[in-house]
Amino acid sequence: MLDEGTYHGKLLTIGTGKLETVKATPYIWAKWRITHVAGDGKWIDIAPVERESRWWDTPAAEQYTCERLMMLGFNGDIANPQFTADPHPQTVGVQLVCKHDTRGEKTYENWDLLREGGSREHSAWDADAERLFNAKFATRKASSPVPTAPASPEPGPVTETIVPAPTGDIRDDEIPF
Repeated sequence: MLDEGTYHGKLLTIGTGKLETVKATPYIWAKWRITHVAGDGKWIDIAPVERESRWWDTPAAEQYTCERLMMLGFNGDIANPQFTADPHPQTVGVQLVCKHDTRGEKTYENWDLLREGGSREHSAWDADAERLFNAKFATRKASSPVPTAPASPEPGPVTETIVPAPTGDIRDDEIPF
């Protein structure tokens, strides 16, 4: 499990899936190759690993999901996804955020695109679900300003400020508990 933090990765592919529950909640997944972590104000190489993001296709999450896809320059065709964002998410890469989510006794990594301000099996959507999503995405894309992902050209400076640890001795009376 990777630590929580900001990472650099390249988009490998996207696809669709649905939960294997009674509701069968549909989602879009994005697979990333993670190659760097932000630390000490710079990008630090890590052994490449693959991770996934999931964006839900529900009325409550539709805007959020479409914003993420527009940040990547998604063409709106789930069956034949193409991306046109600059910087290009597949060749240059993007900044991603890893957060941990603990449910019960298990902790999971949640990956998402950085916005300033574990591989799973997937069962694909049927053709009707793909057409419906493509139509909803096209409608939202036509009526919304295109959000942009923060640039993350070949790993360079980190966009967030990393505050150095304080120096000097801490007296016992300065500890707030």
